[in-house]
Amino acid sequence: MNLYYFHIRNGHTVLDDVGSRLPSMVPVKAKALKASCEMLPSVHSDLWDGTPWRLWVTDCPNATGETLLAPEFSAILREVTAQRRIRDRETYLNGVC
Repeated sequence: MNLYYFHIRNGHTVLDDVGSRLPSMVPVKAKALKASCEMLPSVHSDLWDGTPWRLWVTDCPNATGETLLAPEFSAILREVTAQRRIRDRETYLNGVC
């Protein structure tokens, strides 16, 4: 089994210096996806202003060595004005009624 190191960047960087011993890339991918799904709901405003949230896995501690995989997520939240909400509601009601 090899050691894989899981690092995170979301405005600040957290480097893994301990690692996880896993038998192949299949469980590495599963762990990366599971960790991402668990952590993303707790991400605050940085993700929503387009700043990428990134988890990456290397074969050496502290983000040294080769990057083996790197899922990255970002989102942009577009503010909808009150006037647009009213216009959209009126358009909807005119189409339905």
